[in-house]
Parts: sequence; C-alpha cells; structure tokens
Amino acid sequence: MNDFFVMVLLILGLVAAGIWWRHLRDSKLLRLREMIHQERMTKMESDPTVATEDHQLDGLLLNLAEREPRPSNPAAAVMWIRLIALCIGLAGFFGGIGIAAGMSAASDPDIHGMWSMGVIPSAIGLGLLVFYYLSRKFSVPSNGD
Repeated sequence: MNDFFVMVLLILGLVAAGIWWRHLRDSKLLRLREMIHQERMTKMESDPTVATEDHQLDGLLLNLAEREPRPSNPAAAVMWIRLIALCIGLAGFFGGIGIAAGMSAASDPDIHGMWSMGVIPSAIGLGLLVFYYLSRKFSVPSNGD
C-alpha cells in the first residue's frame, strides 16, 4: 500500500511541477509584454511618429507570438475540454455507482463493507459533469448545445 501512495504523490508532484513551470513561463511573458507596452507608451508621449516607426518592438512581439502558439479559436478549445470532461465525468459517475452497487450486493462481508470505494469515482465524475454544465457559456454555440 505504501508503494501506491508514493506513486500517487510522485504523479501529483510531477503534474504540480508542470503547472508551476507553465505559470512561471506565462508570467515572464506577461511581464515582458508589459515592459514593451510601457516603453511604447513612453515613446508615444514624447514623439508619436517615432513610436509608430519602431520596428524592433514589433519584431520582438512577433517572435514571442511565433514561439507561443495559441489556438486560433479559444472557444473551440474549451469545447473539446468540455467534451472530454463530459465523457470522463459520465464514465466516472456511473462507474462509481456501479462499483458501489456491485460491492454492496456481494455476499462476502469484506467486499460488502467496501462499497464506499465507489463514492470516490462518482464524486470525481460528478465534479466533471458540474464543470461541463458551468462552462457552457465559454463554448462555441452550436445547434445541439
């Protein structure tokens, strides 16, 4: 059982490290864009013609945009995330209910006492279904939604 918890903690730690790395990268890009914006505004206050002819900042912004590919339609990306959440949510919710029902119907008292193990996947599935419902306003409107 200890190996299982170590593996879970390792996976959660790697996921957290990936999220933290992306946060640091995005915050660095945001600070750089703010500095470029502030420099451009300062130049425009002193001489508006110079700021519009400055191509170095435009080149730097283009380089940043090329290195950081973003989806052309963020609402379409949200639609795919919602679809995945719906699929996993339904499978987790009904799978957890099935596990709980199957274990509670077992004749072995040890297995019957562990029926509550189905609550965990049901709760995760229910959370994903709630996310699917609440994220409706961020998705692309379609005929079926």
